[in-house]
Amino acid sequence: MWINIHLPSGRSTCLWASESSRISDLLLTAGHQLGVCIGSFITSNGHLLQSATRAEEALKCGDSLTAVVQSSKVASCDSAFVLIQTDGSVMVLGGKKDWVRPKQLQNVQEVQSTCEAFAALKHDGTVVAFGNPEAGGDSGSLQLEAVEEIQATASAFAAIKTDGTVLTWGQSKCGGDSYGVKDRLTKVKKLQSTRKAFAALLRNGTVVSWGDDYVGGDSSRVQSQLEDVKEIQASNCAFAAILANGCVVTWGRPNGGGDSSKVTDMLKNVKEIQASHMAFAALLADETVVTWGHPWWGGDSSTVSDRLRGVKQLQSSGRSFAAVLSDGGVVTWGDPERGGNSNEACLPGSGVVALQASEGAFAALLSSGRVVTWGLAEDGGYSGAVQEELHGVEQIQATQHAFAALRQDRTVVAWGNPICGGDYSSVREKLRDVIQIQASSTAFAALLQDGNVVCWGGCKSFGSYWTQQPADGRDDIGLKRRKMTSAIRLPDRIFDV
Repeated sequence: MWINIHLPSGRSTCLWASESSRISDLLLTAGHQLGVCIGSFITSNGHLLQSATRAEEALKCGDSLTAVVQSSKVASCDSAFVLIQTDGSVMVLGGKKDWVRPKQLQNVQEVQSTCEAFAALKHDGTVVAFGNPEAGGDSGSLQLEAVEEIQATASAFAAIKTDGTVLTWGQSKCGGDSYGVKDRLTKVKKLQSTRKAFAALLRNGTVVSWGDDYVGGDSSRVQSQLEDVKEIQASNCAFAAILANGCVVTWGRPNGGGDSSKVTDMLKNVKEIQASHMAFAALLADETVVTWGHPWWGGDSSTVSDRLRGVKQLQSSGRSFAAVLSDGGVVTWGDPERGGNSNEACLPGSGVVALQASEGAFAALLSSGRVVTWGLAEDGGYSGAVQEELHGVEQIQATQHAFAALRQDRTVVAWGNPICGGDYSSVREKLRDVIQIQASSTAFAALLQDGNVVCWGGCKSFGSYWTQQPADGRDDIGLKRRKMTSAIRLPDRIFDV
């Protein structure tokens, strides 16, 4: 039978569906013909078709379907960006010569990263790892199939399979070796990670952890308490598990948030937890906040505890926290030089709707579309030089030491450390019709509506250059080295709006 496929833009194609065809087959065929990656079909009456459904069970000849296009996405590690294009193919920007090169990256739906490697999850459930082999860029002989989710530490990956088991690879000291807990890693629901350890939340509400013992890899001390776990949060060196009854259990480095014994009685009816590098802040159901961990990193909020009422949102920088209140004001604590002192930048009534943080500074987006910043000037805490341009802002992104704001007119304003993305003068004229901004630790990448990607920033850890890799992974064709402050045209790209 013939099926009509339409994109919202008006482009269309007609497909033949055999008796044995499944919706997943039609998704791939339609995507190939239209030059985009189609994530799903919607029928004329608004019904979402499941990919495993047989075409003959859900469709009849002449039916018309609306195709939902998978949007382009950008992922990053310390030394490269990865662009997932709308057709599911991948473009690698950056990296080093000794990296593992992928032979084929098509039909990719998600990419996770360690400090110097990537793991791409494809629509068929297979995974391709690439990048620095010592940081998870080489998965060896692992059969990475039927994978549902990927999580990463600094130098290792863990993948949940559809049967609930877990596969790991990368540096063993960072969680790449899970042999010691392999028999317990069954029916896994979610994964969380510190810098060097993983924690797996099982479907029965219990937890299994592995990796560096000191930073969360060993949860034996609290294992009996880890029952009916609803969610797990992580700092760089500790885990915090929220139980179904609203209580919290912690483990890992004691002064990095792994020891919450002093506030155990206060941790009741917890809604969510945020983490700095070495501390946690819990938002309770009554809209108050409880903190613990290293006091210099925001673990001590005693000086502002009387003001932490009516809290609607929490955000953290590397060494401090900020809470958005119901009156639109902001309360901060932690390292006063690194965002812990807002200097009354956001008083009650300021209308703060979102917060973003660099390593040592905050940027608050106001309901008026303006932006207020505080913290280390070199980390973006000072925005005076661009303040007149910070209007009509819709979104803010941050590297470790700089910010970039996307405005309603689809242009960009950046500020902060020049070599980490704060200086965008050489690419400013190219930043038009921007639809998305992504940040690595030291650089920004802007995805434009016409298919270009504009990159700027990049300190020593990123390098002064990025590299466009050929689609087939070979190093002898199409390799070009250019300044980070430049743009590329992505080949054979069709972008559907």
